[in-house]
Formats: sequence, C-alpha cells, structure tokens
Amino acid sequence: MCPSDPEKMEPGICGCGVPDTDRDGDNLPDCKDACPDDPGKTEQGVCGCGVSEIDTDKDGMPDCKDQCPGDPAKTEPGVCGCGVSDKDENLDGIPDCEDQCPDDPDKMSPGICGCGVPDADKDKDGILDCKDECPDDPNKSQPGACGCGTPDTDKDGDGILDCKDECPDDPNKSQPEVCGCGIADTDSDQDGIPDCNDMKTIESPVLIFPENNQTDTDLTPILKTNPFSSTDPLDFHVKTQWQISMNPDFSSPVMDLTHTQYLTSLKVPALVLKADTEYFLRVRFFSGADEISIWSDTYSFTTSSSIINSREPDLLSDLDKDGMLDNEQPDIKSLETKEGSSKIGVKWQENISDMEELQSMSTYQISGSDRPVYYMPYGLAGFRLKIDKPGSTVNVIIYFSKSLPENAGWEQYDSIRGWQDYMENVKISSSRSFAELEFTDGGYGDADGTENSVIVHVSGPSNLSLDQRDFPTELPGGDPGGIGCFINMLKQ
Repeated sequence: MCPSDPEKMEPGICGCGVPDTDRDGDNLPDCKDACPDDPGKTEQGVCGCGVSEIDTDKDGMPDCKDQCPGDPAKTEPGVCGCGVSDKDENLDGIPDCEDQCPDDPDKMSPGICGCGVPDADKDKDGILDCKDECPDDPNKSQPGACGCGTPDTDKDGDGILDCKDECPDDPNKSQPEVCGCGIADTDSDQDGIPDCNDMKTIESPVLIFPENNQTDTDLTPILKTNPFSSTDPLDFHVKTQWQISMNPDFSSPVMDLTHTQYLTSLKVPALVLKADTEYFLRVRFFSGADEISIWSDTYSFTTSSSIINSREPDLLSDLDKDGMLDNEQPDIKSLETKEGSSKIGVKWQENISDMEELQSMSTYQISGSDRPVYYMPYGLAGFRLKIDKPGSTVNVIIYFSKSLPENAGWEQYDSIRGWQDYMENVKISSSRSFAELEFTDGGYGDADGTENSVIVHVSGPSNLSLDQRDFPTELPGGDPGGIGCFINMLKQ
C-alpha cells in the first residue's frame, strides 16, 4: 500500500513516506504531535514546547507567564513583590507594604506621635499636641494647679496661686473676708468688729518723739504722742499701750506696757534698748467709754552707738572666791562701781543663757523727785538677762568686793515705776559679801514688763535703819558662810 516507502507497508497514522515514530513516547506519533520531543505536551500551548503549562497558584496564568507563580493574587511583583499585596488601604497613594501607617491616610511613618495621631502643634509652643497636656495653651504643657489656659502665677507672692486666690493682688489675704481685698480685717480694739467697719469716736494717736526714721536716739528716750482726742465730749483718756519691737510686725516686743499714768509720754527704762539698733514703735489709746483706738502709724528709730554707763570689765578679780578669775568664767561678769569705790560681780544661775549687758550706774544720774530716799553705798547695778523660757523665774548672785552694811536693804529703780523696795526678792549672805536676787520675766523685777525671754533690772543695796528689817540668822540646809547661808530680809 506504500510501494514507494521502504519503511512502511501501510500508510498508518502518518501516511506513506512519514514514519509513525513517537520520539517523546507520549503515544502520539510525531506527525500529529506539535511537541514531538516533549512527552508532557502535544500542543505548544501558551508556554511552548518543553515548558509546562502548570499554574501552581491557580490564578489562571501559567507559571511560564506568571512572575509570581506562587501568588494567586499577583502575576507580577509590582511595588511590594510577590506574596505581598500592592493594596493601598488608606488610599494615600502609597502601597501598604511601604506605608508604616497603612490605616492613616495622613501619615506614611509614625513620627513622634504614632500612626493615627498627627504630629501637630496647634499652640506653636514647640511641644507636639500628642505630648502637650495643654495643646491649646502656648504657655503651658501641663495643667499644673490652675489647669490649661490659666497661668500658675502668684502676683502678690503670698504662696497661693492666683487661680486659687480670691485676692490675687493682696499678699496678706486670700479671701475678701469682711473688709475686702486690700484691706486688713484687723480688730485693733478687739471688740469683735474689724477696723474697716468700726466707727471710732477716739482718734488714733500720732507719734511725736522719736521722729520717724530718727537716728542717734538716746537709749532711754522719752516717747511722746499727741493729746487724746474723741468726738464724744464726755469721753476721756484712761490708759495708753506702748509697744517697742525690733520687728515691724511687733512679734517678740522688747517692751509692751499699758499704763494709766504715762498717757502721752513715757521714758523708756534703762537697758530695755540696745545701742546702735533699729526699733519700731507704736501706741494706742484706751478711753473711759471702753473704746480702743487704732494703733498709731509705726515709726522706726535707731539708737545711739554710745553707752553712757559703760565701764571697763574688771579683769583681775575673783569676787566669787572660787579660785578662778571672774573674766575667765562664762557665767559671771564683774566691773568697778561708779559709787563707793567697790567692785561687783554678777553670776547667773539656771535657765539664764546669757547676760547681754552689765552696767554700774550712779544715783546722781537720777534727778528731781526720783532721787533715792536712802543712801546707796555702791550705786546701782543694771543688767539685761537672756533667759531660756518666756515667763520664767530666775536668779542671779551679786558679789561685792566690800561687805554690805549691817542695816542693808535693797531698792529697785526704773523710770516708769520709780523706786521700789525689792528686799522681798533678795537674800543677803551672812558674810554680807554677796546677795541672791530673784526675778520673773514680765513680772516682778523686770523693767520691760513683757514676757519676752529678756529680763531688764536695775537695783542696788541701800542703807536702812535696823528697826525696819528682820534678820533671821540661818536658813535650813545651808553651809556656814556659803551660798546656802543667807539672811533673808523680808518686808514686815
């Protein structure tokens, strides 16, 4: 049937002259096989002979044409590469694979505030809103005590912020109270009615001396005010309160006296004031109608630097006879007297921290009606004691280089009370070489009349007749001639 084909007797599938060979063994003769050398294909398909038409990711694109054969969602890498979607979830034009904030259309990186939060600074204070607790307040980044929008200022410097201070311009008040801001709610006469609402009939005193800001003021100045004045013609002046302090608020006054005799003038007792020191003075009047004036204006004055009664300390005496010079001991001071050619030493006892000043004074310095009635053999000894506790009762011992007279008494003097018999508070030793004196701060023996941890005292032995005194010969528990053996001279 194929006479011209020596290889075939019959045409077969391919016909005479064409061998029915199947090179790739895929059971389809080469004459019918478009890919005779590819056992996996009989047609070239999309990929061509020798290349599989497999579609691994089953996306409808053969692997030979698919640049992402393992990614059913992509046939090309695109921007993000195979296996990563090129979607832009927030539609900001940046694929999610390159967008660090894929859900934030306004940001492609977190920045300082993070995705979803803009890096804005609305108040332009240099602190981003996400870090700024007061994003609308350019002056604050935290609420502080007053909150955003309100400054934490304290205009009057009283320690209370303006936002909490109902009187932000008044350093002395944080609430208006009765008198309102800027006006103190003081009640000078302590009648329960603040001065701002208290209609006074008596006028506030006006200080005349010392003048305000006066310098070189005497250490015992005579304080003076104008006369008492009242709108009530039947009212009258009954007493005056005099205050002196080293503090303008009159805390810890050095003198606080209320007197019924010294109404418009008062001489400050010796040793109340220190030399070369600034003091503050104020006064108020009391009327017969039980009214109290407002305090006078506060005046300041500075004392003179000179001390009239100053004496050189006695450096060679041992008046307490303890074998040590007085000037070498911390609790005794001694000096020569201005009268009597004698020496005295003052030794302080318990609860006294210091003797700030010791003076010998002559009775000849006291003139007029205040001249002493009795002879003062050694003049006067004046001292200022600093004590540990206000209002305390303390003692000092005064030693004499010459024994006291047998008929000795003891007199205290100050410019306000004049001369006072002080024997009730004095014990004289049997040897009459020393005496123990007792005082109470703000009470007996204290010329400043004030519980202020300072005792001011001026006194000295006097010469009285024997029939005025009673002399017990011995006190219990004493050692003869020693500090425990006294003659206790008490007024009868």
